Amino acid sequence: MPVTTLVLFLVIIGVSVPVLAIVLGIGFAWWKSYIRFQERKLEMQAKSMGAVHDDVWAAIGALSSELAQLRDTSTQYDMSIQHTLDELGHRVSGIESRIRDKSTSSTASSTYNVDSHTENVNLRT
Repeated sequence: MPVTTLVLFLVIIGVSVPVLAIVLGIGFAWWKSYIRFQERKLEMQAKSMGAVHDDVWAAIGALSSELAQLRDTSTQYDMSIQHTLDELGHRVSGIESRIRDKSTSSTASSTYNVDSHTENVNLRT
């Protein structure tokens, strides 16, 4: 009996080792292809996200350049308005000084009517 048990054990091992090797070889190949598939899928997702990020960065760049243009434009208009207001203030102070000069040089009996004297003010834009 012990000899038959030993022979049976050797036959089982002799058959199961190649079968086990074949199963493990196929399983390893399948696992490797599955991992490669997952890597490709993640690479495609990363590329699509990268394209989205590139689009977002391009849009941010366009918005920042447009904002810079708007700042320049508003600064130019602000300077133009400030220049116009300064010029208008200078003209008004000139009119006020002429009125003061005339009121001091006029006699006490004569009155100066400010409403009757008007000056055209041309605003440049």
